[in-house]
Amino acid sequence: MKKKSIFVITFVIISIIVYIAIWLLFKIDGNIPAGSGLDKSDWLGFLGGFLAFAGTIFLGIVALIQTEEANDASDRLLKIEEAQYMPIISISGQGAYDFENERVIMNIVFKNIGKSDISKAYITNDSLCKNEIYYLEINQKETIESCVNLHPAKREIVRGDTYVVWENQTMCIEIENVYGTKYTENIDYRFKAIESSNGKINVVNIYDMMIHVEKQ
Repeated sequence: MKKKSIFVITFVIISIIVYIAIWLLFKIDGNIPAGSGLDKSDWLGFLGGFLAFAGTIFLGIVALIQTEEANDASDRLLKIEEAQYMPIISISGQGAYDFENERVIMNIVFKNIGKSDISKAYITNDSLCKNEIYYLEINQKETIESCVNLHPAKREIVRGDTYVVWENQTMCIEIENVYGTKYTENIDYRFKAIESSNGKINVVNIYDMMIHVEKQ
């Protein structure tokens, strides 16, 4: 709104300056001799034509600004509408740590937490799994067993408990909803477990940390 007010004031000032400049060019003798014979009726006619010309330009610019604003509003509404039908998959799960082979045998739960049913989702992750999920309704879950070869990255002590934490991982999921719209989802996730007093890792948990979905 502030930009519009500035534009209107600037346009009015420029129009007045242009009119005065033209009037001076014709009024002062010696610059443009053709203006020496103009009387009041001529200037009134010129003023009317000038105002009509300036008004036409002003209305054209206003129409252009309003069209751009309408297009921006339409794009925002379209994005809001698309977001209402955007499928989102979250991951969670538990598994057991295989000390002999230093790997985690994990049951990963994929849940559709979005607002649209999923017709197909292709999960790609070299260290975790490569699977396809077919038709995942809203709030529906799908469990996939996977075997992960990972070495513990570090240990954290929280309130007296020792947590074994693995490095952050990223999973890419190609999703298609029931309307045929395709999305790409990237999930940053982490493995975490509590280490017992004898140094054993019993249950390993996986949970998502950040989810980013965009339309293809």
